Amino acid sequence: MTFGKELSNEFHKLCNVPNLGEVSLFTKLMDSFINLSNRYPMYNITFMHSHNGQVIYKNSNTENKIKRATGVTTISGKTDDIIGVALPSPVVEFQCEISDLAFIVYSKHGVKVTYLQNKYERIFDISKKRFHVDVDQLGLLKGRPIFKVVSPKSSIAKHATCNILYDADIESVGSYGVFYKDNNNYEMFYCPADLINYSPIKSDTEITRKLNSKKNKYKKRNIPVKYEGEVSKTHRYNTVYEDCMYAETIEKFGDELINFHIGTILKEKELNKIKNFLKERGQVKILKKIESLGNQNQSDDDNDYVFTGAKIYIFIESNIE
Repeated sequence: MTFGKELSNEFHKLCNVPNLGEVSLFTKLMDSFINLSNRYPMYNITFMHSHNGQVIYKNSNTENKIKRATGVTTISGKTDDIIGVALPSPVVEFQCEISDLAFIVYSKHGVKVTYLQNKYERIFDISKKRFHVDVDQLGLLKGRPIFKVVSPKSSIAKHATCNILYDADIESVGSYGVFYKDNNNYEMFYCPADLINYSPIKSDTEITRKLNSKKNKYKKRNIPVKYEGEVSKTHRYNTVYEDCMYAETIEKFGDELINFHIGTILKEKELNKIKNFLKERGQVKILKKIESLGNQNQSDDDNDYVFTGAKIYIFIESNIE
């Protein structure tokens, strides 16, 4: 039985109760990974909580075109078209969660990360793949600006910068997991944030985003988005990566995750920071495995950079050849 099948069976078993909401479904997904970790040690699943769930970024119309490892040129840092705040309006700080879960998958090929934000659509047509997201969070995960981590820790700056989304080579560094009901079973549709599109509808264009009393933050709103990736193929191929474009079920998501098809490869600076992240939490076993994958240099002159942002990290070892 594959990892995805085990994960799917566990999730469906935990969700065998009526009328679950978004938070409950997210908790069931997390508990599914915890149960697999307890029953199947060979999967090497480790959980870590973080103190840093909130991040801050500013709206930008800067187009930094980058040719990704997938061979596709995309724009990082541009958020105006996504959040609906166009310059020359004031430069505004937006504060939101980067994700509910962050998955760190490591193998002999390196270390991949994806930040997964969960949503729940009570009425969801899997063929149309349309769902609602928070506009500020979409600006972060799709626009991928350099952001600041809101940190309560005294050992680092109150606001420490992070460019892991901005520098990512693979679209699935930021992604959505949309829970929906398929007959009597709860399922999850997965897709990278880069490959969904916000198309304004009439009722949506009539909504005005108003500044708060301090004139520095816009009122949030949810917007409808639609997945517009390659619906004919679930993967995009090149000589280096096999990147998952979408998964319609928990089982498919689990298999793609453990097979190293989801997330962006961490570069040297991010690897050094994640090693420090593991050191601080006494995770010697994972630290040694990740150090064995490549450069073990721990030096880092950029003291204003941290590896954090998600509330919960799930480390998974992939044994792909």
